[in-house]
Formats: sequence, structure tokens, C-alpha cells
Amino acid sequence: MHNLDSTLLGGLAHRHVTEVRGEGLLVGISLDDELAAGVVQAAQDAGFILNMCTPDRVRLAPPLVLTEQEADEFLAAWPAILATAYEES
Repeated sequence: MHNLDSTLLGGLAHRHVTEVRGEGLLVGISLDDELAAGVVQAAQDAGFILNMCTPDRVRLAPPLVLTEQEADEFLAAWPAILATAYEES
């Protein structure tokens, strides 16, 4: 089985992401601007659920039954989610 937590942590790097940290599948993502609400909305529009922790941090907390395919689908959508949030700011 592929190590999903390291896949998620490694796949979230982006020019607007300043820090990615987590334990297991619970991941905090710091942004370079206070656009967490926009990122959450863009993720929801794309079919994913993120939580806003602070104005510049979102949390990814997928279910423990997350499959590798589901993780890959989110990581493929991640750049577009960020692009949408930053374009609409």
C-alpha cells in the first residue's frame, strides 16, 4: 500500500503554499496570503472539503478510508483550487 500521508504532504507544494505540516492524514497548509476562505470555497466548488483554521491556513482532514486514487484526484485538482482562489481575490 502506498504511504498516503507522505503522498499528500509532498504533493501540496505550490508557490502560494508557505508550509505544509501534519500528522498522518491531518494536514495543515499555510498560504502566503489571507485567502483561506477563498481556498475553502474553491475546494468545495471542485468537490473537496477543506477547513479554514485561520485567514492564511487551511486544514485537510480526509477520512481514514481515503484511497490512493482519491488522494491523487485531490492533488491533481489542488493547483486549480489555488489558482481559482487567488484569481478571485
